[in-house]
Amino acid sequence: MKKLVEIIVVVDGDGLENIKAISEVKKEFSSKDLKIVTSISKGPGGARNLGLEIATNRYVAFWDSDDLPLVIDFLSMAKKLEDTNFDCAIGDFIWEDETGRSEPRQNGFKDDFLTSIARNPGIWRMVFRRDSIGSLAFPETAMAEDQVFLTRYNLADRKIMKSALTVYQYRFGNNYHLTKQKTALKDLRHSREEILKNLPNKTTGERSFESMLVIKQLISEIKVSGFTPRMKAIFCLLSLLLFGRKNSRTTFLKNFLKFFKVVG
Repeated sequence: MKKLVEIIVVVDGDGLENIKAISEVKKEFSSKDLKIVTSISKGPGGARNLGLEIATNRYVAFWDSDDLPLVIDFLSMAKKLEDTNFDCAIGDFIWEDETGRSEPRQNGFKDDFLTSIARNPGIWRMVFRRDSIGSLAFPETAMAEDQVFLTRYNLADRKIMKSALTVYQYRFGNNYHLTKQKTALKDLRHSREEILKNLPNKTTGERSFESMLVIKQLISEIKVSGFTPRMKAIFCLLSLLLFGRKNSRTTFLKNFLKFFKVVG
């Protein structure tokens, strides 16, 4: 890595106070190390596209503003990626709630690797070779835009480096998260529609992984929408498919694909 770190901060929407605060921090960096750009309410996907357009490094990662990347270990993971022929790398992460209580999360590399990613598909714990992305872009939606990107990237058929390093601290539990806002559910449905529309044209591995992502989205939608008795039953079935034993998941997955007429 000739240029070890290039930081691009995208301020999406009306963020004048944020720009002023970031500008103060920028004084501690050289102008080439830290770039600040603005976008007009394009959502997480649009903001990431803007950052991707101006990124000049060989490797890129996408971090959220309300979390805490564990930079030293993240850079170690990226450095290891440089010495391989892998397309991307993924590390472990820690969950932290609003009280400060933290819990390590495991990728489950000893089990089904792609299923473990589908359970926790946050793109913020991944680093990509820039040339492996090419002209791909995120949809300009507020929810599941990173999951759609992973399907456009065909993650299931990529060479993925598995890192045991804990590279990210994901903060959850506050009401500002988009995943807690019912108004963002429309975007979640749009994301799911795109994934399902393209499933028939995917490889077997991609269909399996991307179907898991759809199930994850359905579970998220039920959580946000609220539980009726019927929704509770569906939630339990979907949870079994995503988190149950491998043999059970295989049977449920085949039925799921048949339901959406993806396989015969």
